[in-house]
Amino acid sequence: MTGRCILVVFTIASAAALLRVTAQTVTPPQITPSVMRATAREFYRWYYDEFPVAATDAGRHDGDGRLADYSPHARERRRARVIGMLSELRDAGEAGWSVDDRADLELIRANLNRYLFEDRVLRRPRRDPGVYVLECTNAIFSLLKKDYAPRAER
Repeated sequence: MTGRCILVVFTIASAAALLRVTAQTVTPPQITPSVMRATAREFYRWYYDEFPVAATDAGRHDGDGRLADYSPHARERRRARVIGMLSELRDAGEAGWSVDDRADLELIRANLNRYLFEDRVLRRPRRDPGVYVLECTNAIFSLLKKDYAPRAER
């Protein structure tokens, strides 16, 4: 063999070995049911922080005095957060999961995808002024329709 052939063979062998090592060490993190449930809890806490009127309607009253921020910056920040959460759940290995855990995974994925659909396709904050009217009227109505505290506090 000539020196050039030896160099080519050595380069190919080195590249193949490097690819094997890389393939073995770069494995996506395994999502477990407990990680999925933690992500779901994080999503709902975050969602109710971002949309306090929805939180009030669901019975959480720590944001009763606020309305959602529909500014372009806030919408972009929320979109990025949802995309990040969805990508965390994308590689969940469902083999060995219980039926309930698989159903929960599909539900949280559906909720995240619903949010992205509303943001990317419907684009109501940019197209429908009723979004802002409903935000205000629902904020008031949500406080009045449930007896969670004496009327004077609501």
